[in-house]
Amino acid sequence: VRSSTDVPGLARLMLNWWSCATDGGWGALASGCPCIDFITLRKCLELTDIALRSLAKHCTRLTSVCVDYGSKYTDSGLQALGDGCRSMQSLSIAYCAKLTDKALPPLAATCRSLQSLSFANTSKVTHAGLDPVVHACLGLRHLSFTKCASVGDQALSLIGSCCELLETLVLEQCEGVKDSGLASVAPGCGRR
Repeated sequence: VRSSTDVPGLARLMLNWWSCATDGGWGALASGCPCIDFITLRKCLELTDIALRSLAKHCTRLTSVCVDYGSKYTDSGLQALGDGCRSMQSLSIAYCAKLTDKALPPLAATCRSLQSLSFANTSKVTHAGLDPVVHACLGLRHLSFTKCASVGDQALSLIGSCCELLETLVLEQCEGVKDSGLASVAPGCGRR
């Protein structure tokens, strides 16, 4: 990163498969680009919670965040992101093995504008973590679960009873979902 002050009006940033990104370089970029409202940090394997805290501190206008394949992100980093980026409307979390249910209640409490939430291969996210999200984020329109073994019928029951504005529900390779879970979503489909 040359000088982050070169792009103070930068609004959209996508860093995909950028293995040389470090927390220090990312911190310099985030501090010089406060106008970022859309960010993808996909497979930036060296970034940690420090990078998420930099986003939360400097990029408070964020509405769309993707932190896929962030193997070093933890609940603490996601909570910081929610605290700093309260206008977040879209969040994608995939292959972040250290993230658990503990990150979701604080996120739901601060990011009530969430409309789109995607999880992939997040085995430690369950219906218990989703409960506060679906109760607090009443504008959820898009939910996606891919390879989420811990998401099952209880999660679908919550979604069916709480997500009145839901337009898209993706369930891909979620082995805990049975017919009864799918049936529990149906009553909520016609409420709009």
